[in-house]
Amino acid sequence: MARWRCQVCGYVYDEALGEKATGIPAGTRFSDLPPDWLCPVCQAGKDSFVLLEEGPPPAGAATTVSDVIMANLALWGVSLVFGIPGTSSLGLVDAVRKRSDMRYIVVRHEENAAMAASAWNKLTGGLAACLTIAGPGATNLATGLYDAKEDSASVISLNGQVEMQYTGPGGFQEIDQDAFFRPVTVFNNTVADPKMTVTILEKALRLAVLGRGVSQVSVPNDVQKEPLAAASCRRETCIPDQNILPPEKELLRAAELVARGGKPVILAGWGAFPDTGLVSALAENLRAPIITTFRAKGIVPDDNPWFVSVLGTVGMPEARALAQQADPLICLGVGFSKQTNVPLDRPMVQVDLDPVKLGKGTSSVSLWGNCHAVLPTWTAMLAPRETPEPFPGSRP
Repeated sequence: MARWRCQVCGYVYDEALGEKATGIPAGTRFSDLPPDWLCPVCQAGKDSFVLLEEGPPPAGAATTVSDVIMANLALWGVSLVFGIPGTSSLGLVDAVRKRSDMRYIVVRHEENAAMAASAWNKLTGGLAACLTIAGPGATNLATGLYDAKEDSASVISLNGQVEMQYTGPGGFQEIDQDAFFRPVTVFNNTVADPKMTVTILEKALRLAVLGRGVSQVSVPNDVQKEPLAAASCRRETCIPDQNILPPEKELLRAAELVARGGKPVILAGWGAFPDTGLVSALAENLRAPIITTFRAKGIVPDDNPWFVSVLGTVGMPEARALAQQADPLICLGVGFSKQTNVPLDRPMVQVDLDPVKLGKGTSSVSLWGNCHAVLPTWTAMLAPRETPEPFPGSRP
């Protein structure tokens, strides 16, 4: 089986795979295609194609750079790729097409691709990728990637780039993508040497997850289609469980603060998603009302007997009254934005995976960890409280 490349757009017709879009079955030789058959990408005629390779690929090079990239993404659990196809990313798009464990979802604008990948991580905790072309396609990702950056969402941004010989001033749709993406990323690089593919990609994946941010990898059009044996690349191990639990003495300090205060109020932020059950168990144990930040609205169902309202500029007076009277205010994954306007003069217990957000207020106990790990252990340390006096917004 041979492979034929369109000299206009670079599309490769693989006789072994056929072409689903035009109904050509697998195993159809190029010579057997109808005379009026056109390139499915640019509509060029058969005479625009040249023989790319014939017979089996060279030993140790059965896959391309794009194939290796997608195989490694799949190993990390990436099953969704959002984007818009184009000439400078066709090698990567085609590699997704070949895989049964990955879906390529076409959107109407590149910003939507980045927004979708960001939302996927926020809502499921899983990793998704956005994939687009060089230049204008890459720059269109910016708003969605800034959304991921500001909300600490892990996203992989894959971008085509012009062929290596055309980089620099004068290249069609060529910009310095590494410079463009630098302010929004935790990792940012271009695969200029095929042998560095896995090393770069593994670092991108690792930092996107651990750094809770955007990793951007640009792949030049010609490099995407280069043959590559995965064994020629250094492979790093995957990340172990990321649950973090604070020292026992800090958990006991937080428990003592709750016992001393006697009027606990739970403020659940986005960092408490999806641990609604653990938040409810804490509220039940402490007989404490639950309020949420605006961003976390909905993570606690409205019919939860301990839920009151949303705190903030679009919240309810009952939530504000509870926050101002709390002793202590138990903040679970709270971002402390201006919209929420958390009162900082209250005694506070903070649980957060981001240590930069800890230590708020004038009197607080900081628990560095994620709610999923902290709440079960800490709730077991707290002495159950008797039913308190009715609080604002409580249900009879």
